[in-house]
Amino acid sequence: MDYQVKLSRSAELDIEDIVRHISIDDPEQALRFGGFLIHHARGLAHFPERGRVVPEFDDDSIRELIVKAIELSIA
Repeated sequence: MDYQVKLSRSAELDIEDIVRHISIDDPEQALRFGGFLIHHARGLAHFPERGRVVPEFDDDSIRELIVKAIELSIA
């Protein structure tokens, strides 16, 4: 059974800011990295307990993922 993944508006804005910042030096890499972040977030639909519960909310349905850019092979 898949779950529905919803990014908070704050998370969406953070990703936009990250992509915008990286695009200053490398627009193509910025788009790849933005897609990488969204891909990992959407993966929670299949593995909803993979992320950790956000301590500020203490709600099992609100998760956060910590990913390393190295996974994308950023040079």
